[in-house]
Amino acid sequence: MSAPVYCRDLPHIDTDVCIRCHSCVRECPSKVFSVGDDKAVSVKAENDCISCGHCAAVCPPGAISMFGGVPERLPNTRY
Repeated sequence: MSAPVYCRDLPHIDTDVCIRCHSCVRECPSKVFSVGDDKAVSVKAENDCISCGHCAAVCPPGAISMFGGVPERLPNTRY
């Protein structure tokens, strides 16, 4: 049984910060990203993500976080 989405570290792309360099697309070992017609990057295969964080590490402007969303919007969770 897989963990609920809010408990997993999934990539979240801040489209206002993304410069569309596609480093994340090239470097992702699981190939979870896709590039749209407008060259914008999106996560196409969340279930294939291995939560390695490499996409966030190679993102020049730091547009990718591994929270899977804005932490304030996540359900109350005890860690």
